[in-house]
Amino acid sequence: PDSSKVIATIADEHPREEERQNSWLTLFDLSAESRSQHIQLDKVISAVSVSPSGTRLATVEAGDHANDSKTLDIWNLETGTAERLSSWNPHSKEFFKGINAIQWIDDERLITTSFNNLLIWDVDQRKLLFKIEDGGNNRFCLSHNHRQLVAATQKEVIVVDLDTGETAVRVEPKETRHYGKLALGPSGQLLAASHSLGSQIDLINLETGEIFDTLNLQSEANESIGFFWPDDQHILIGGKDLVHVPSKTTVWQYQHQAAKIAYAHGLSWFLLNGRSMQEKFLLPLELPQPEVAQVD
Repeated sequence: PDSSKVIATIADEHPREEERQNSWLTLFDLSAESRSQHIQLDKVISAVSVSPSGTRLATVEAGDHANDSKTLDIWNLETGTAERLSSWNPHSKEFFKGINAIQWIDDERLITTSFNNLLIWDVDQRKLLFKIEDGGNNRFCLSHNHRQLVAATQKEVIVVDLDTGETAVRVEPKETRHYGKLALGPSGQLLAASHSLGSQIDLINLETGEIFDTLNLQSEANESIGFFWPDDQHILIGGKDLVHVPSKTTVWQYQHQAAKIAYAHGLSWFLLNGRSMQEKFLLPLELPQPEVAQVD
């Protein structure tokens, strides 16, 4: 997230599936000159999230299938190694118990999603604070200050004030929408929501609660990279196409082999693979760069 000092990525020690017994984490500290640290965990993991202060880690243990990834582990990183603090299945009471996504709100509160529901937890007490039914999978995003949660269900898009737990905005599309991923603009006013088939992105004004436009994509966005707003005028789709939103014009195309792209501290961070499985590089770029022509 934008407030984090650390970005974490997963790199397995053994690339062959039958030999996988543990996971390596490469931690990139965005606030330090020595930006990378390698930590080994004693289990194979499928998802990871670092708390905003960089002192805690949440991981999901990988299963044989997606719905088998049920164990959530919380780790302390303050000693320079990973010390396990707790472990449990946050969706044990649901029919589909697998964990699809995790993300820290702050150092105490964590979001987990299953196939069906989105849950917010007090990690220290393992206490359920909030639940959004039918808000599962990865259909949510946080505002840049982590004070608002945007989540999509089968019927509506809601904005939750995380300080009060109250629903601040409800958007109910006139036609049925099955959204895949969400991305909130820096100002918190504009939301991009991709259709589940990946061919269109709805643009939603959260102040008015209206879908004011739809982007028709020339090709499906890279699902592993997704899309985000470098500013309130542009969306970077699939890490390749920079679209000027008011004119719906692709103003720049990027050619690269980045495995992931994240937005943090006002910069777009491109994760590039090195010569080995454990070698990673982060390339920070300020987008849109000066060469991008302004569209009236």
